[in-house]
Amino acid sequence: MLLTKRETASLLLVDYSTLRKWARKGFLVLTRITPHRELYRYSDVLKILEGRV
Repeated sequence: MLLTKRETASLLLVDYSTLRKWARKGFLVLTRITPHRELYRYSDVLKILEGRV
């Protein structure tokens, strides 16, 4: 399952810039559908929420 940038930031209580930093570090897998549409894997979000990252 994929989440939008807005959904992911809302679940993790972080800013969009933090999502991009975490994607660069490998904590989240970023999938770009278009230049302005970023999607993130729900499983990665759960790992962060569970503290496994």
